[in-house]
Amino acid sequence: VAAMADPKKAKTEEDGSEGEDELTQEVQDALNQLDDIQGQLEQINDEASDRVLAVEQEFNKKRRPVYQQRSEVISKIPNFWAQALQNHPLIANSLTDDDIEVLKYCQSLDVEDFEDIKSGFKITFTFAPNEFFTNASLVKELRYAEDGALSISGTVPDWKEGMGPADEPAVGGKRPNTRDYRFMNWFVEAEELEAGQADTLADTLKEEVWPHPAKFFTGALDLDEFGDGEGIEFGEGDSEGEEEAVYNPLKLPLGWDGKPIPYWLYKLHGLNQEFKCEICGNYSYWGRRAYEKHFKEWRHTNGMRALGIPNNKNFFEVTRIDDALALWRDITAKQKGGFKAEAEEEYEDDAGNVYNARTYADLKKQGLI
Repeated sequence: VAAMADPKKAKTEEDGSEGEDELTQEVQDALNQLDDIQGQLEQINDEASDRVLAVEQEFNKKRRPVYQQRSEVISKIPNFWAQALQNHPLIANSLTDDDIEVLKYCQSLDVEDFEDIKSGFKITFTFAPNEFFTNASLVKELRYAEDGALSISGTVPDWKEGMGPADEPAVGGKRPNTRDYRFMNWFVEAEELEAGQADTLADTLKEEVWPHPAKFFTGALDLDEFGDGEGIEFGEGDSEGEEEAVYNPLKLPLGWDGKPIPYWLYKLHGLNQEFKCEICGNYSYWGRRAYEKHFKEWRHTNGMRALGIPNNKNFFEVTRIDDALALWRDITAKQKGGFKAEAEEEYEDDAGNVYNARTYADLKKQGLI
């Protein structure tokens, strides 16, 4: 039986070119050289990141006394932090009346990176003596692991009698808690988040409020820079046009502000993670923060309007058209349930006690009222 000819060798002989094995070896050698060069580039990139961190650490030390000076000036302005947070278009939506009453006692707010910067930061609220809790300060800490996972912890307020959240049971025969908090509850939330996920409230305080507190206190801020604000009308922005594309021919990693940032920070904040929204025409949002923010922006609002659905908080995190329509059908079905007089009508007796219609009628028949 004749031996089967090697097709590669036959082709080489037919073409009269050099052996393909030699060409393959040449390519392999070139690829090995490219690997070596790439390794050198990665070492340089790592060195650059270390240099950036070193510079940032140096300037953090220079900023601290200036921040302290700023805090001393702010302490002379009554209700500064309570007003500044109320004026932030996103944070305002997380504040209840009880939260605002507590924040009126806030004397200072401080945001501080951990010494190595990349492992996280902490936010400290310092309070004057008050009727709500005994703590002098409340601290929120966010720590990043090497894989980008985020560990969140916070101070649990030592509530005074009757001042805790309404859903927190009173102990030791104390009078029941009646307060409605949202922002204050954030301090006690402990979470473990996967790489790319973020604590939106903490990031907003660090990246927006902390650098520019006076702008928020006075209201002299650019809503396009700090968000459209969901406290008034969730999802109703003024901008109806396409966002201006960022000129980035070198494809550098960009932060939320469109400015280049180190790649380690880019990955740390999950900006390399893509989130698609079918309601927005399968538009891609990069990073968890941009994804969460888009639910109140014009593109998502227009998509919901096209479906005939109001863009409110019931549809937060809903990105598929079928899911939005199904949820809207459920909501409208419940709204059509009708008014039940016996459960919803209320009556007041001579002593000022209030009963629903059925209970009032029963007690009336028994001659108890």
